Amino acid sequence: MRQTTLRGITGAARSGPASPTRAAADPHDMQRFASKQALDHDRAVRELKDGRKAGCWSWWIFPTPPFIRNGERVGSPINQVYELADDAEGLAYLLFRDGQLRSNYLAVLDAMSGSLEEGVEPRRLLGIDVPRAVASVRYFSHLATLGDGDEALRDGCERALGLLVPDDSADAGGGGGRQQKRAHPG
Repeated sequence: MRQTTLRGITGAARSGPASPTRAAADPHDMQRFASKQALDHDRAVRELKDGRKAGCWSWWIFPTPPFIRNGERVGSPINQVYELADDAEGLAYLLFRDGQLRSNYLAVLDAMSGSLEEGVEPRRLLGIDVPRAVASVRYFSHLATLGDGDEALRDGCERALGLLVPDDSADAGGGGGRQQKRAHPG
């Protein structure tokens, strides 16, 4: 496995069926997110601003670390495609294409938080994807503390988490973002 350094963090690149050229340019296959977000990001932001998620886009809009139960990786096959395997991959997500995916994530956080601040209940806004959104925001809050840090991401995550799980906002880092219980049906 190849070593990758991102914002002061060193980690192993995700292995998988990739051409040598693509693997060198995108060793964590962040294109899997960029391709889906090109189709669904604007829709996701619009739905969140309108106060109700209607589409089926949460896997690539709210990426999470692997869901782990009793030491075993769980989750649907689609969840496993769009999980962020480790912190190096999470940081690669934030840095991909000069921060395009990071900017998208911040826009989603802002749209979601805006609706929640207007009084839309999390369950009405996100439906069954509340646990996925919480897991994603906790993990990205953790990522915001790594390397040089990312104050805008940290602030956006703290704002969103405080609205999604008001009793939990003081522990936004949530133990590094690794889930010990399955937080979403996959």
